[in-house]
Amino acid sequence: MEPFEWERSLFLFLNGMHTPASDSFFWWLTTPINSWPLYAFLLIFSYVKFGWKDTLITLIGLGIAIGLADVMASQILKPLIHRPRPSHDPAIQDLVHTLNGYKGGPLGFVSSHASTSMAIALFFYNAWKQRFPWAVLLFVWAIVYSYSRIAVGVHFVGDILGGWFIGWLAFWISIKLMTFAATKIDWLKKEGN
Repeated sequence: MEPFEWERSLFLFLNGMHTPASDSFFWWLTTPINSWPLYAFLLIFSYVKFGWKDTLITLIGLGIAIGLADVMASQILKPLIHRPRPSHDPAIQDLVHTLNGYKGGPLGFVSSHASTSMAIALFFYNAWKQRFPWAVLLFVWAIVYSYSRIAVGVHFVGDILGGWFIGWLAFWISIKLMTFAATKIDWLKKEGN
């Protein structure tokens, strides 16, 4: 599947807006290991506010959501859709601003970074929105983290939007699975339910 011309134009516009400082920031941000402090904070916060049992249940559901999002994005849709990344798109690859020689694999639809970050944001927001309105900031992180893939030259906007949809779908499936499992396994019922 070929990218749409509007996607190529929008990508080149967004990818072309860079400075040495933004390049450094987005290169740092796009590396998944740099998000581990955020994940550790979320889990520690969950433990302090909700206890070990609810945190463990959240972690199980979150693991399902992340796993589903990654498998759907990387293992199913990328080979099925077979759409090149901007850095591998013959029509524009020579115009793409990449960082440190990184071009990613050949296929880009959908972005795994976008799908997993949206699944994480949705999962924690859903769990915390009643008591912690600031949880909406997780969507800011997911958006900026996803945008980093455009900034480093490896995803079109459609790859990001598709990834967000897959993240939402993975979140929804994980919630349904956890709700069903809680009807069969008493231990999986959250405190207060």
